[in-house]
Amino acid sequence: MLFGTLVGWTFKTFFRVVGQGVEDAAGMVMFLASSEVVVEKGVRGKYFVPVAQEAGVSRLGDNEKLAEEVWDWTEGVVRKALEGGGGMDENTTKK
Repeated sequence: MLFGTLVGWTFKTFFRVVGQGVEDAAGMVMFLASSEVVVEKGVRGKYFVPVAQEAGVSRLGDNEKLAEEVWDWTEGVVRKALEGGGGMDENTTKK
């Protein structure tokens, strides 16, 4: 429980400092959901910050092997939770 509380606090603090406001986030969603340009260009898998400005992807964010590992790990956590085994534990977070 302490781990989840600490992680939650860390993320909230981080995004309060470097994140965007609620209004900007809502504007981004509205732009991407309604923009004909997004549909015409077939935009997928891109980052847009703060609103409607396409941003590059970091090397870490573009790492396909890491993305697959994170996906597999997430599926395992979700599967365990759905099967009634609870959520994360110390074995889930260790490699």
